[in-house]
Amino acid sequence: MRLSIILFAVCAFGGEPFITIKEYGKALYNSYDNLSCAACHGEKAEGKILARYERNQKIETIAAPSLKQYSAEDLKKGLAKHGFGPPFYPSDTELDALETYLMNE
Repeated sequence: MRLSIILFAVCAFGGEPFITIKEYGKALYNSYDNLSCAACHGEKAEGKILARYERNQKIETIAAPSLKQYSAEDLKKGLAKHGFGPPFYPSDTELDALETYLMNE
């Protein structure tokens, strides 16, 4: 992602990062408007019901889970297993930043 390249470049050339890892995670979590993590998982990563429908006379729901308890490795496995999530493939650095933000928010 563009922001990770900028952050890397600043650090690689001996400069101080202009944002913290938590701020970077927050920016990633809220980026891309309707395609952001927040769009489905909620502004505070609390999880969110995305749809309700009736099936066999029973109300069913499609929900995005809370992300607060997940590590970067869990996020990576979940994205690979379920095929849901962002339309890009977050790097390990980005997943670490997301974990830092989610665990400390």
